[in-house]
Amino acid sequence: MDVVLEIAKRAKENTKFISNASTKIKNKILSDISKYLIASTEEIIKENKKDLEISTQEGMSDSLLDRLKLDRKRIEKKAESIDKVIKFTDPVGEVVFGYNLPNGLILKNIRVPLGVVGIIYEARPDVTIDASVLCL
Repeated sequence: MDVVLEIAKRAKENTKFISNASTKIKNKILSDISKYLIASTEEIIKENKKDLEISTQEGMSDSLLDRLKLDRKRIEKKAESIDKVIKFTDPVGEVVFGYNLPNGLILKNIRVPLGVVGIIYEARPDVTIDASVLCL
């Protein structure tokens, strides 16, 4: 639990930087994640095999083992999906709707960063990437 708390504290400390980051900076971070995935493919596969061996010994079902498995094709697809996200329009700062109140006050609904997000999941290593990318 101490590890999770420490990660959450560090994430909170960096919230201001990330929430104020320009689209260019966020896209650079996303691009770096994609490149790092590709560059680290062999190491990821090697470590994933260890996870699969332990999970098999512990009696994990075939369907969960399949979701846990990372191979070159899955890693490349994940990197490609990150590259697609980079092409999306950054929603931060978008005015969803707005109107003027009778007293002259302007009311706007503007998309803002979520902040720190905690996610609990099992046997889905790809969720780590998906969640991280979409939260940026």
